[in-house]
Amino acid sequence: MVKVNRTSGTLTWILGNPANWVAPWKDKLLAPTGNLLWPFHQHAVELNALGLGLYDNGNYRAAAYQSVDGSVPEYSRAAIYKVDETAKTVSQVWSYGPPSATDSFYSTGMGDADRQPATGNVLLTSSQLVAGDGSTYAQIVEVTPDGTRVFELNTKGSAGSVYPVYRADRIPDLRGF
Repeated sequence: MVKVNRTSGTLTWILGNPANWVAPWKDKLLAPTGNLLWPFHQHAVELNALGLGLYDNGNYRAAAYQSVDGSVPEYSRAAIYKVDETAKTVSQVWSYGPPSATDSFYSTGMGDADRQPATGNVLLTSSQLVAGDGSTYAQIVEVTPDGTRVFELNTKGSAGSVYPVYRADRIPDLRGF
């Protein structure tokens, strides 16, 4: 992730794995504080009350110019980072998405993670093409701040069907009560 000054067009900072960066970009990297996992192939970045929330696809989990050998597990997660622009530091304030177990999920190029302002819960959307039969699956999960799943919807198309879900949003009750 990068922040650009829209007035001057200059790069303000970079949030990313600091390995293998060179000048002049190396000087723009935010220094990590605390226990932090870097995002890899992140998107759907949104400001929320805790900081910068995002969906981290987790592709390859490799630093810049690092060769990929398949030994690092690929898994997706949601994360929220707090940036201190004065100190040029970044800390991870929340994360959900275990690398393995029944609660793990993975999407190479789609996904969303939105913190719900009323509850603090996070609504995650994950979708992936299924190797072999060419279908897609989608998963929409809502987790509490402590990582408890309070909602889960899973879908899978039939062989050859492609019905990816890129984003999901919680909307107010349309019934009016």
